[in-house]
Amino acid sequence: CREKAWFSRVFLIQICLQLTMADILGPAIRYAEDGFPVSPITASVWQRRESKLRAMHGGHTFLRFGKAPCCGDVLRNHRLANVLKVLAQEGPAAFYEGPVAQAVVDAVSAVGGVLSLEDLKNHFQSSENPVVPTISTTYHGVRVHTMGPPSQGAILLEALNILEGYNLKSYDQTSGEYFHLLIEALRLAIADGLSCVSSPDQNSRKSLDRMTCKRHAEERRTLIDKTRAIHKVVAADIQVPPQSHTTFLTTVDEHGNACSFINSNFHRFGCTIVQEYGFAVHSRASSFVGVEGHPNCVGPLKKPYHTLMPVMITETHSCDWVANIGSLGGYAQPHAILQVLLGMMELGLNPQEAVERPRFMIGDGPSVHPDSAIDLEDGLSPEVIQGLEERGHRLGCTLRGARRRNMGSAHVITRGSWWRRVRGPASYAEGRDVFLWFGSDPRGDAAAMAY
Repeated sequence: CREKAWFSRVFLIQICLQLTMADILGPAIRYAEDGFPVSPITASVWQRRESKLRAMHGGHTFLRFGKAPCCGDVLRNHRLANVLKVLAQEGPAAFYEGPVAQAVVDAVSAVGGVLSLEDLKNHFQSSENPVVPTISTTYHGVRVHTMGPPSQGAILLEALNILEGYNLKSYDQTSGEYFHLLIEALRLAIADGLSCVSSPDQNSRKSLDRMTCKRHAEERRTLIDKTRAIHKVVAADIQVPPQSHTTFLTTVDEHGNACSFINSNFHRFGCTIVQEYGFAVHSRASSFVGVEGHPNCVGPLKKPYHTLMPVMITETHSCDWVANIGSLGGYAQPHAILQVLLGMMELGLNPQEAVERPRFMIGDGPSVHPDSAIDLEDGLSPEVIQGLEERGHRLGCTLRGARRRNMGSAHVITRGSWWRRVRGPASYAEGRDVFLWFGSDPRGDAAAMAY
């Protein structure tokens, strides 16, 4: 899901599952009223933002006596509960029009932003189809689906298309060869993404078709030297949007219905807080760039470059669902998802092993530039590090402890062990495994649950 309003998603849930708005919002209302314990990593991040919250408009809403909550503290938000109750009774118009909408406009205006009641009303009444088509590519017998522009999802698909031309299983996992190819493919795909991805229109459609085209991947692949890193992929002055803060969840029910869901405020507490009603306003517009004429420059009715990219995988021929993958981490998302997916398909790791395996990140996680230094996660072997250095990669930090969050926090649900089978369309149709594998990332507050 992208920045299209949440009510579009709720509308689809109501139709598909025959639930009322009260049914859907009931659990959220209970959590807001009764509270929930703050988890360890969330508490740590919250505490580091304490001083900024004190200075932020409405920031005291998310502080207790001027302090950020500690791990285990029970957080309640009665103001938010009251808003959700009104929504459950009156529907989304109660949010995008009337007192709540006015409070949102006032909160944005208080920090120098530009937003009107008419903007919110027009957004609510938009005739845009809430069903946004996904984009996809094939990779060795499966089809990988993700979000199209203005999401960065095309970066993942282009990287997969580039890497499909190599027999990755044959490369030495201990010498740096494997990681070198992944890094170079991502660098090329990121450069295309930062140059092309923008609000959906005719031009962005052409750019998307080029990024996800197998022929384009072949051309980009010719730029990769197996023994040497590309010196410079893009101009040094390319503008990179800032960091983001994201939540991802994925679920499958007993009927096989699968959901890969992601949501984000972008900055941790958005751009401002509507204190009367206990919620933050996201800051996604900060992802626009300031270069006039750039596809992602500010403009009327445009959407900014977006990091959110949940992934769903299906069998190429039957179209049956086989997996959901997603990650937190802003611009780390394509890095994490690519490494987890290839860890399963090329290295034969199960989902949990693939999620836990040490990763690399081009840049520092919150932001990304294809010519940035490569951050590595603690646990990669000295041979891999030496192999990357010998190929000319500029290595940055080695991330340990809580800083490993910058590598993203990835999660997987998959049906059976399809990734371990021999490549080829027929192999994925064999067996029809009915059991599920889960992979939950220890880099973030996360868990895998079944009931």
